[in-house]
Amino acid sequence: MHKLLTILIIMPSVAFGQHQDTLTLFECHEMAINADPASREKMLLETQNRLKVQNANRNWFPSLDLNGSYTWQSEVVDLDMVLPVQGIELPRMPHYNYKMTLDIHQTIYDGGIARSQKEIENSSYAVSRQQVEVELNALKERVNSIFFYLLFMEKQEQMTSHMLEELN
Repeated sequence: MHKLLTILIIMPSVAFGQHQDTLTLFECHEMAINADPASREKMLLETQNRLKVQNANRNWFPSLDLNGSYTWQSEVVDLDMVLPVQGIELPRMPHYNYKMTLDIHQTIYDGGIARSQKEIENSSYAVSRQQVEVELNALKERVNSIFFYLLFMEKQEQMTSHMLEELN
């Protein structure tokens, strides 16, 4: 099955001749950048920066905390025995105690911490993005070297074939 598929793929190129498409330098750059993980890193850095800035903005949102506790004491103090007062019956302390609170926190003034944190995140993002751009420019330089080396080799091959023709 794989052999048949390979033959079907190769046959049109054999039947219609060896047609070579030209490949421009900019197409080579684009293909190399798309294949390089650094190009995906740019998108990840952008998403990460957006999330960090959103997180810094959340310092201004109010927050609610619901807290609760329940305790049970095996023994409690009996005040009638400790303070024997005639005619007054003191309440008995229960064996259990429960408490529930709802706390609301709202930042009113943070001294510019949230703004500074956003500026730091944006600066860090700009530095990281520049590092990725430097990596991609180095990749373009490598592609340029290979591309022009191949062009040089192609011209050298043509010159060699012309020289052979003249010698013959």
